[in-house]
Amino acid sequence: MSKKKRFSSLNAVKTYAQLTVGGLSNPAKMPGFAFGVPARHCKTGSKLRTVPNSVCSTCYALKGNYVFPCVQNAQQKRFNILMADLPAWSGHMSTIARGLVSHGQRFFRAYDSGDVQSPQQIGAWFDIARSAPRLKFWLPTKERKFVKQALDVESKPDNITIRLSAPLLNQAPKPLKNCGLSAVHTAGHKPPQGFVECKAYTRGGSCGPCRVCWTQPDVNVSYPIH
Repeated sequence: MSKKKRFSSLNAVKTYAQLTVGGLSNPAKMPGFAFGVPARHCKTGSKLRTVPNSVCSTCYALKGNYVFPCVQNAQQKRFNILMADLPAWSGHMSTIARGLVSHGQRFFRAYDSGDVQSPQQIGAWFDIARSAPRLKFWLPTKERKFVKQALDVESKPDNITIRLSAPLLNQAPKPLKNCGLSAVHTAGHKPPQGFVECKAYTRGGSCGPCRVCWTQPDVNVSYPIH
């Protein structure tokens, strides 16, 4: 698809996304769109799911609206397209990212459900971010090994924040250069030392004006469990 493709409206961008990458997620709490795949395909998350006190043992993406068949089917379609041809998927996502920017979007979350499957997928997100420098990307992940492998090969664009997610509740993950960190704390516990608490719960579950997750990788964030 030509880099010069123009979209007449945001709905046209969404239609193109539906046809090429299986569509986008639109999390109600966030200031923009996202891309999500089934959480059951998470490599590290699948192992942690049976570990007591792990973040994944209470995974939000395996309950609530995420378990509706229509949502699961859409996520699986995206996963199949992503896994079938990564370069083609990356090209389409780059076109989508530029289209989003052209219609006023400034923030995007990679994986509101699921996680990366390889270091090459992280590299693809780097390419997408470079193609749309005015769009801020947030990529949360538990795949530390993949992140390190990707960063060993190429530099991370400034407009994408990778946040390494803690595997266990009420604990901080091990730091990694050029990455932000995130944790999950339970009722009665404070965020790990050096982490700020996400205040979305004070705004009815909405990010509101906060954009820390996308724009401030030097600020580590802890989310109340949900």
